[in-house]
Amino acid sequence: MSVQDHRLRSDPRQVTATDWPAEGPADDKLLFLLNYAVLAPSILNAEPWQFTLGGGSVTLSEDRTRRLRAVDPEGREAMISCGAALFNLCTAARSFGAEPEIEMRGEEDAPAIATLSLGEVAAQPSEEDRRLRDAIPERRTVRGRFEDKPVPREALDRLQGAAAAEGTCLVWSDDAERRREVALVVAEAERSHLNDPRYREELRDWRRERRREHHDNLREVYARMGRPAGRTSAHHTRPDEVTMDAASLMRDFASADSAAARQQALVEGSPVVALLTTAGDSPGDWLAAGQALQRVLLIATAEGIFASYLNPPIEQPQLRPRLAEILGVRGKPQVLLRLGYHAPVSGTPRRPLHEVVSFETPAPE
Repeated sequence: MSVQDHRLRSDPRQVTATDWPAEGPADDKLLFLLNYAVLAPSILNAEPWQFTLGGGSVTLSEDRTRRLRAVDPEGREAMISCGAALFNLCTAARSFGAEPEIEMRGEEDAPAIATLSLGEVAAQPSEEDRRLRDAIPERRTVRGRFEDKPVPREALDRLQGAAAAEGTCLVWSDDAERRREVALVVAEAERSHLNDPRYREELRDWRRERRREHHDNLREVYARMGRPAGRTSAHHTRPDEVTMDAASLMRDFASADSAAARQQALVEGSPVVALLTTAGDSPGDWLAAGQALQRVLLIATAEGIFASYLNPPIEQPQLRPRLAEILGVRGKPQVLLRLGYHAPVSGTPRRPLHEVVSFETPAPE
């Protein structure tokens, strides 16, 4: 399959391992692997990444035009998202027997994060990497209530080990009183967010822009298929769109108190809350948190466990230490989750590759 064929892939979620271009050039392989990279989670589905491909390597950068300024002014959550994308990219590469070689860019205040190329082909990919790769398209975020079913402690211990493997710490609690304390902090953070006019405006504008963007992508897909591009034929609302819109609209128009009460009830009713922390709070720590988060989420997915993000308390500096204190952990809180079981849900839309990948122009000989 050629580079052009991959560029025209309209939905990265359609990626299948059988399409791996084993005999193709490095750029073809890297472009194929980017279908897995862009299935990483991101704050409000912002997809804050950009890739530059050419000469046998791909560079991951933060797309700062997609940073949420009111919610994420320092780009902490954007970097976590990019870390998750980098983990997907490396895991998928190893699963096909291609060892990734990574050069961290590290320029001060530059959007470029890392450049990856493919090293020697391994004799036999590990079963673990294949398992995690296959979980990438299956990972989902749940926004509603979890089933009233406990998560086995041995499974939670494995998630802890996954975070530790990436140099971070994951603490969890299934204790009702601790969940209640965490729920109160989540409710306070939600109330604070929704009483902030800047936050409400950013949330409304972002939701409106993502709807327009997704509709434009669908118009392009149907045009390529030779079908009419009008809204009636091009836009068919999917269940995941309904869920996202309902959640966004609720936060747009609900009172701060009612939204906070809903979040509090969701947390208190969840089987487990979990907090991912790092030793420091630098961009490098944020990137490590993203890689750890994705390893945790993929192992959870492979075991049938779903996750839901509780971002507001982490987005407010005065509340982060309280979470660490409640859950009895040192370090800098980066991601707060609730975990449990749920019926299957649809995946959220992703931008097609041609929107997130640019190609280096070969230098003239």
